Amino acid sequence: MKSIYIPIESSHIDVLDCIRRDYDSLYGKIPAHVTLVFPFLSELDEGLVVSHIREVLACEKQFSFTLGFTLFNDNGTCYIPIEKGANHITSLNSRLYSGCLSSYRSLEYEFVPHVTIARSVSPDKIIHVESRAESVFGTNFVVKEVVLENIGKDGSGKVVISTKLAVFP
Repeated sequence: MKSIYIPIESSHIDVLDCIRRDYDSLYGKIPAHVTLVFPFLSELDEGLVVSHIREVLACEKQFSFTLGFTLFNDNGTCYIPIEKGANHITSLNSRLYSGCLSSYRSLEYEFVPHVTIARSVSPDKIIHVESRAESVFGTNFVVKEVVLENIGKDGSGKVVISTKLAVFP
């Protein structure tokens, strides 16, 4: 499987990593991130995918986003939605799901830019996770790169390519 994402870099990464260490089964296998293209099985030539990513990102400059308040869905997954910068990330998602990746877009789910920090949280732990995540509300993150990774059977990721974005003026 392959996935395309924005890695999270910030002085606040420690807060997210501490929560993920306790509540996210993917902690240690993949860094905190914003998914741009959800994991997909593909027989596509890796070079074709890399070329597509480079083409989509060719004129892309670094940009920033901020995190909102923690949300939970029905299965106990905790995520932090992107506030400022969400439209830019949604645009990247749409552009990446063009060309050779167009057939991998799922119409079953609406794309909502976010950072997942916990999975399968029991109802009695929700308030604890929320209180720990409060300190990252409004935090500004700068997007400096986009990563293509291969995902192993155990869920661990191996970076295929990291595409740096141009520095903004």
